[in-house]
Amino acid sequence: MSEPAFGAAGRVEFFHRSGWGGAVEGLRLWSGPAHGQGGSVTLTLWACLFGPYYRGRISKRSSVEAGLLLGIGSQSAEVKGFTSPKPGNFPWTVLMPALGYRLSLGRTASAFAGMGPVIQIRPQSFSVALDTAGHTAQVAAPPSVGFMAEVGLALGGDIF
Repeated sequence: MSEPAFGAAGRVEFFHRSGWGGAVEGLRLWSGPAHGQGGSVTLTLWACLFGPYYRGRISKRSSVEAGLLLGIGSQSAEVKGFTSPKPGNFPWTVLMPALGYRLSLGRTASAFAGMGPVIQIRPQSFSVALDTAGHTAQVAAPPSVGFMAEVGLALGGDIF
């Protein structure tokens, strides 16, 4: 997304005793509007991140984890202030190496923090027509690399 965004996510993860596992995460992001040429474009995102992880124990209550997530989803553009505002949906595809820390709060709960760069596989930019001659101006530029950070509470425990 071209502007900083906040969001919500839900994740299902699974790990083997060896430390190897994976995660699937549903994600919803909302960004502030990108302004330019007298109007604005506001992007929202629905996406799914998934991929392999490795979790290594530091102590009985804490662990670090590293993963490589592929993200696919759809960005929605809400256009305001231009003569022909046409909202649309556009594909979103990223690769995200992720690092995290987890602290056990008991048998079935843990707190976690994670972060990683978000590398655009298919960058999207949003431009507007300035005149009938085909001149355009970019309103929302595609970031080639972004950054994602998350903190949260996990509920669940060992199934096996």
